[in-house]
Amino acid sequence: MQSNRPRVPLTPCILWTGAIQSRGYGSTAVGDGSGRSMLAHRKAWEQANGRPVPAGLTIDHLCFQTACVNPDHLEPVTQAENNRRARLRKDRERTGSDGLIYCVNKHPQTPENVRVQVRKNGHVKNVCVECKRAYARRAYHEAVARGERPNAAFVAKRSAQRAAARAAKLAAATA
Repeated sequence: MQSNRPRVPLTPCILWTGAIQSRGYGSTAVGDGSGRSMLAHRKAWEQANGRPVPAGLTIDHLCFQTACVNPDHLEPVTQAENNRRARLRKDRERTGSDGLIYCVNKHPQTPENVRVQVRKNGHVKNVCVECKRAYARRAYHEAVARGERPNAAFVAKRSAQRAAARAAKLAAATA
């Protein structure tokens, strides 16, 4: 059975030694005198292949090293394919010897420990319950240390909800 993931060539990475952007990609001048810059790995691919990157494609690092400019490690793919490979890599990095996927804090991503969160824009995200609890605990203690009463708003809101529910129940019983 053949893997759908391309093999990384046996050649070593050639790391860009010039300017590096905040996300780890090399940056270089376009070279036409305009003062514009471009990603170093795109320029390396274009120089090695003698043509610009085909329209609608992006350059994927097969070695997953964002500062690498070795043309053997670069492949033009669609953005969707590039994103798919990145997700596979992330899942592989987070998979333990037991086959489970772990969150960034090494909590197992089991059905009991994961809640699916759907945002307003339709983006779906898995939320680690243990991480969320730890965050809430930390935020609570930080608020207490600042002299705030973090539960006051929650208690007031919950009391109002209970009072409204009692009023609705009473209204339904008398009607």
